[in-house]
Amino acid sequence: MSTDAIVLLKEDHKEVRRLFREFEAAGGDATEVKADLVSRIV
Repeated sequence: MSTDAIVLLKEDHKEVRRLFREFEAAGGDATEVKADLVSRIV
């Protein structure tokens, strides 16, 4: 059971890293895109 939790945490971490990369790539004027990404991260 603990292995499953670790796997889930690792998958979640990968997803959050991907979302942060999208956020950084969005640029300064992409406020709607960034707001959506922030809501998905939090």
